[in-house]
Amino acid sequence: MIAHYGDRLYPRWMLVWHLQGALCVNVFFVISGLVIMISAQAAPSGRQFLLRRASRLYPAFLICMLFTVLVKYTQGIHISIIEFLGNLTMIPNILNVTPVVDVYWTLSHEWSFYAMVAVLFAVVRRNCMAIMVSWVAISAVMQLAGSDNIALNIVANVGFAPLFAAGMFLHLVRTGQLRLVPAVVIGAVLTAASVGGSWGGPFWPGFPLSAAYLLCFVCCVGLVAALAAVELPPSLNRAAMIGGAASYPLYLVHAPVARLLFPVLSSIGLGAGGVMAASMLAAVALAVATSQWIEAPARHLLAGGIRRARLICAGCSDVVLRLRATTLAD
Repeated sequence: MIAHYGDRLYPRWMLVWHLQGALCVNVFFVISGLVIMISAQAAPSGRQFLLRRASRLYPAFLICMLFTVLVKYTQGIHISIIEFLGNLTMIPNILNVTPVVDVYWTLSHEWSFYAMVAVLFAVVRRNCMAIMVSWVAISAVMQLAGSDNIALNIVANVGFAPLFAAGMFLHLVRTGQLRLVPAVVIGAVLTAASVGGSWGGPFWPGFPLSAAYLLCFVCCVGLVAALAAVELPPSLNRAAMIGGAASYPLYLVHAPVARLLFPVLSSIGLGAGGVMAASMLAAVALAVATSQWIEAPARHLLAGGIRRARLICAGCSDVVLRLRATTLAD
């Protein structure tokens, strides 16, 4: 959020904002790999894992999509039905549809990663890192070969696969699920693959790009590993939980909030600093409200609906089996 707002309000510091934005995206992908590994191992099946992810992501996304469409409409920008439906899939880039909000491009990469994890755990739950390393290798080869198929690159997470895999790797190491030698080998492979490039922004003139990729990867993974090792005091747990729950809605709302408030606040004479501070406060407040009053209740409703649907399906299957048994007996 700071990088996106700063890029628009303080363009002379563009290099700083781009560096920060690129690093934050990469840190986010490493965290996603770690958290998704925990979630996948807790899910009874790949299908349940995907349903849980959908129930976590879609309620807030739908609300923010409608909010964005409304804001754009008030500014004379109309979204076609095709664009709206394509964006509702969360993978518009793969479908060759323009994202309604530019920053939502990461969602396509996230869902590609989720699909990979679901298949992975449905087929080879115990040898997941071996498959993940193979995936990273394929992604690196595609990047080095200069693949220009946008949809295929997103599906394979070209450029970002080492970051997701590194997060999964961190969880396995932290929980003792990897022995020392495999851990060292896999860590070396992921680090080497990162040279292929996950960097998303410019670097200083004359600095080797491959070294920038490597430095970015090591810093991002190291930061996530350090944060994961920190144990918060009980007094801060509640605040951390609220902040963590609001992080996804904040990602969703900060861009449409800027589109709505920047022109209004600038027109009343606020300087760049005031516009940035007021917009950030509004985005955080809206994100917390979305998390507490929309996302959490909707997630519980969806979870209950899924459970009821499963019970209904199980009951229907039982009825069919009994009818079949009765027919055979007759």
